[in-house]
Amino acid sequence: RATVGLLSRSGIMPNSWTQDTGGPLARHVADTARLLDAIVGYDPADTATAWSVGQVAKSYSAKLDAKALRGARIGILESFYGTGDEAAEVNTAMAASAEAMRKAGAILVPIKDKYDIQEIGEMQVATYETAFYFDAYLKQENAPFTSLQAILASGKLAKEIADSTSNRVKLSMNDPEFKERMLKRASLQDRVMKLMADQKL
Repeated sequence: RATVGLLSRSGIMPNSWTQDTGGPLARHVADTARLLDAIVGYDPADTATAWSVGQVAKSYSAKLDAKALRGARIGILESFYGTGDEAAEVNTAMAASAEAMRKAGAILVPIKDKYDIQEIGEMQVATYETAFYFDAYLKQENAPFTSLQAILASGKLAKEIADSTSNRVKLSMNDPEFKERMLKRASLQDRVMKLMADQKL
């Protein structure tokens, strides 16, 4: 998942200005790097990309190095591992990834700090932003519908999607809860950055 601002979201149907990002899906790191070389950079149509100016590598593929992880300190956030049977497959995959990094020379640092996954999930703001940004997208693209509400009213959505959409059109970035969530997100970001600094990750 690419950092917001690394590449343009122009033309992508928006869900959340705060959280939306595009990026490559690839089977190998090398393929991911090649794709990034082609798609990253500033785009006047997406102001978030202005933050990446001067921060983007000239070539990600040119920086590929099998020894790059040697000595790198990688935090393992233990509280994010599931405990039920349904988490077993994911936990196994995570453990295999961690072991592969260790074999490549990384220093694995167990992180004991507790992060509540459910609480973090409640910090998402997409549902509050969708209607505003989706409506703007529809107008820009000269679509047959001019708002998310109009699409919902058309009856063309599957029931499951309609149920989710009906909730989103009721929410707004003017809602007090949206502002509370944004403040909680900022606080969490500060906490994570401090953790990384303290642990030299």
